Amino acid sequence: YPELSTTLDGWSANRKNELISLLDEYAALALENTELLEECLNSEYAYMYGIYQNLRVQRADTQIISLLESTNMHTDQYNVQYTGLNFDTQTGQILSLSDILEKEEDFYSAATDYMIEEIRNTNNQENLVAGYENAIANMWNRDVIWYMNGSGISIIFDYEAEKEVICYNIYQNSYYGLSVTLPYTEFSEFLVEKYTNTQNNGVAKIIPNKECILQTPNETIRINLKTTEFETGFLSIMLCVNETEIKVGDYGYIQSAYIIQKDDGKLFFIITCDYMSDDYVTLSYEIKDGTIHLCDELSEVSLADGTINNESMTLSVHIDALGSYTSRTKYTLAENGKFCMMDDMYHFGGKGPAYSYYKLKTIKELPVVMGGVETLLPIGSQICITGTDNIGIITFYDANTGQSGEIHYERNEDEWEILINGCSEYDYFEVLPYAG
Repeated sequence: YPELSTTLDGWSANRKNELISLLDEYAALALENTELLEECLNSEYAYMYGIYQNLRVQRADTQIISLLESTNMHTDQYNVQYTGLNFDTQTGQILSLSDILEKEEDFYSAATDYMIEEIRNTNNQENLVAGYENAIANMWNRDVIWYMNGSGISIIFDYEAEKEVICYNIYQNSYYGLSVTLPYTEFSEFLVEKYTNTQNNGVAKIIPNKECILQTPNETIRINLKTTEFETGFLSIMLCVNETEIKVGDYGYIQSAYIIQKDDGKLFFIITCDYMSDDYVTLSYEIKDGTIHLCDELSEVSLADGTINNESMTLSVHIDALGSYTSRTKYTLAENGKFCMMDDMYHFGGKGPAYSYYKLKTIKELPVVMGGVETLLPIGSQICITGTDNIGIITFYDANTGQSGEIHYERNEDEWEILINGCSEYDYFEVLPYAG
């Protein structure tokens, strides 16, 4: 899709320049605030001051690419901004909401009624601002944040701290954005037909309790992720495909779920659930001939960042390597639906000033390998951890020289600590962050 590639490259370059400009603006403000600057330079929590962008795939098939951008800004206060990005796969055109609508005014009217009902039924009345119904009805006069997924069109009510607008005046004290998904099953009559059902050869995020209709070359498949909430707050989760259903399990919440159709026509369902407190489980199922088959299950692994296509995905894995917490690495699904690592390493952050907040300061000469040569880093060196094979090698770069190297280690399973040249990891560093 050359037109799509050109459009995406152009958008990415422009967005990068915008974020760098915004970063420079906040950096200038921080330099004027000596108290904040001191905290940024010396605190182990310096990472809390910065701008972090994430792009999550919501739907990607032969008709449309929908992404959700979240920009987390940790400055003098915490703020999240959302942007829906929608591209016609064939032409590369950036789509506006009106581009996908056949009956625009009828859609706005039906969507308003649906959203009012959905918000009323899923929230306590005391949390709703008086007159919220009018706020929803009037929101179509503004720039609406929207994207498409496997279940429908999702609308986000964004909180913009700089304007002191809280979710279009609907919620009090809401900071993270409320979304409502308008299901294809109820809104397809208002949409341009080619954008409605999820097409073959692609991926799409599934919204719980909203039916996904997948159009394959041979059949139409209806998929629903049904949840029932217990008094304890846990969810009973069922995966339903046409007339067949299977229990996924009982979990605290669903973090993410996707339907994946590979180029060879095989259909898989991927879901990450959390027992609570980042106790993630990621499961894969194959859907074939009306049956649902569990293929694989990974613990302490999640689909957190939403980087996924029908050939590979980036998964977040909990790894403790000198104070690290979350790593990322690429996986693919084998023909049997099992997760297969595409890389021998688990990666943390990256190399350069943007990641310099994660520094470890040595208080003892540290045995390392640099350029294939064993050497000792002197006391007072500052290093940033970049990855590990989780077997016996941790990679890093020297924050002062920029040189890369390796730390060779063993793990004491009884004490769950890393040993470097027979000495505890705590003997080498001034502070090791709590890894959870």
